[in-house]
Amino acid sequence: MELNVFYDSFKLPKTVYQMGQIRLLKFDLASLIDQLDSLQNQELVTKDKLKVNHLLLELLEFNNLDYTKRSDLILLQGALESLESQAQILHFSFNQRPRPEFIYTLVEWLRGNIGPKILISVGYNPSLGLGFTIRTDNKYFDFSLAKRFSSHHQELVNLIREVTET
Repeated sequence: MELNVFYDSFKLPKTVYQMGQIRLLKFDLASLIDQLDSLQNQELVTKDKLKVNHLLLELLEFNNLDYTKRSDLILLQGALESLESQAQILHFSFNQRPRPEFIYTLVEWLRGNIGPKILISVGYNPSLGLGFTIRTDNKYFDFSLAKRFSSHHQELVNLIREVTET
């Protein structure tokens, strides 16, 4: 299969959502290719002789690839390199660390509604209060309670003065 054709159908599981994971997968994949090459020179390759990271294994299975076939691994390597250079990344900041289930749900929604190969990064900013912020390369959106309060700061000060004066 040609790389461009494979890349178009290439999918990411919800557990792979950060650029750091993509880079780690590339490293683990290169290591797996080296293992495969060294074993092919010696004997017949079987799955039990190869050491595969659980995240890489999930990605391979998600894309119906066989990790004992060098051609499948080379296709995946090309797809990960393309993804690393082309990926859209959304940066989210929350007031506390979100649970993995929430992140996975968010990633599934983003990939279903924005783009199938979108990646995210998650940051923590306790000063947000409730809500979150989203940043892209050229846009910033603030959906936090702190932002809402700051836009109504003077109104809030006036209300507090009225209450304390009576």
